[in-house]
Amino acid sequence: MTEKPYVAISGMCGAEGTMNNKAISIRGKVRNIGSSRLSEVFEQNPYMAELYPEEESRMALEVFQVYEGNGEFFDLSVKPIYRSGFVLGEEGEKSVHIGGFFITDKCQECRLCDSKCPQKCIDFSVKPPVINQENCLHCGNCISVCPFGAIEKR
Repeated sequence: MTEKPYVAISGMCGAEGTMNNKAISIRGKVRNIGSSRLSEVFEQNPYMAELYPEEESRMALEVFQVYEGNGEFFDLSVKPIYRSGFVLGEEGEKSVHIGGFFITDKCQECRLCDSKCPQKCIDFSVKPPVINQENCLHCGNCISVCPFGAIEKR
């Protein structure tokens, strides 16, 4: 990480093999802050003390900090799923990547996109219809079936 100071981290919690999971994904710049905050890591993660029970074994550890970047939180335990983006650090806003799809004025409201959307997250109560990004999987099923080319990728 010191040669290429960028990192992508993903984590998930919940019952294994179920849709009761929550997940987080973080991408950004990372820096080594040494071992000065190692005691905080052990306080926040008591299981670490079981993995590294002796001070000698802890000497090999260093703490890294993601200081700038962005990420997403996913709650897979609700239907439709919920996703939310966030930014880390003062410069993080410059690196925010807004993904997903949006519907343009070319839409004829044939609703083929809705028939293929696994989350049913397209709102037809407005014109043009809107894809609710907080529920969208970014799978692209909608764009692949639109006969009018009304859906575009961000």
